[in-house]
Amino acid sequence: MRIRLLLVGGGLAVALAVAACSGSEPTAEQVGDAAPSGGAKATSAQSAAVGLEPGTTSRDFESMDVCTVFPGDQLAAAVGAELGKEPQPTNLGKTYPACSYWLVYGGSTGAIGDVYILYLESPDHFDLSYPAMEDPQEIEGIADRAAINYRSDAEDYDLIALFEGDIVIEVIGEDQAMVQSVAEYVLQYLR
Repeated sequence: MRIRLLLVGGGLAVALAVAACSGSEPTAEQVGDAAPSGGAKATSAQSAAVGLEPGTTSRDFESMDVCTVFPGDQLAAAVGAELGKEPQPTNLGKTYPACSYWLVYGGSTGAIGDVYILYLESPDHFDLSYPAMEDPQEIEGIADRAAINYRSDAEDYDLIALFEGDIVIEVIGEDQAMVQSVAEYVLQYLR
């Protein structure tokens, strides 16, 4: 088990995935009648069901439970991994909700287990995070703006995706492809 310290958004955090929530695919109550597919934007009803109403500027990020909205077993299956431990709600001293997922991937021989942290943040977080990135690589087509960056101090990747005036998702983890896979899984519910 790797334990690492991450400097995230100005707060020092110990990223441990030990216990908390599990479940199934986001339910109709959480996401609406059906998850959007094919790049379609979520309807207001779908987004409201998970506290992600488009264009909301007074969103209560503190009350969102990322681990419930995006259950670990379904997230892991969607990205071709297994859940090593139950996801851990992670606030890390910030007012943004997060969930730490311990994902195991790479097959039975040479399997790798790493913590991936998913944040749901206010849109202004993008303008704070993007300039702090060492060498941001723009990602087209997944959100209004998106970038990924290798953080040499923490030896991990940080992906941020912005839906203008709505929400930012941020995914942090050691494997670039896995970080992008986690982000794409989450973003399908926000498009």
